[in-house]
Amino acid sequence: MSDDRPAGLAGPAARAIYGRMVTALGGEITPEGLLAVSTEDLRTAGLSGNKGIGRWSAEMFLLFQLRRLDVWPTGDLVVRKGFALAWDIPTPTPKQLDALGEPYHPYRSVVAWYCWRAAQLYAGAKASAVTS
Repeated sequence: MSDDRPAGLAGPAARAIYGRMVTALGGEITPEGLLAVSTEDLRTAGLSGNKGIGRWSAEMFLLFQLRRLDVWPTGDLVVRKGFALAWDIPTPTPKQLDALGEPYHPYRSVVAWYCWRAAQLYAGAKASAVTS
């Protein structure tokens, strides 16, 4: 795991999420072993019992550290705005975006990246580690 700040996660936060996932999954899992664990199990493991680490942080870890292809961060405002811009609809709520993302399963991470890029290009959002 890198110590830079991909998608806003500092190295210590990424390590904390990874450590929590390892503990929740039984403590005997290697980084390579994480490949065999479902994204939903990892998301749940990363969230349980971690003060200060919520769903968004766990999803960013899954997207950028573990490079999971089917993470759909519906709580991310930029993803919601980018989806609205790309599909020319009003900005959806997280619940609405959850349903709108279903046709893109199992590649919703890719759609999320396009949403971040759409927000940058069409709404003048600032460049980030995701979009630069």
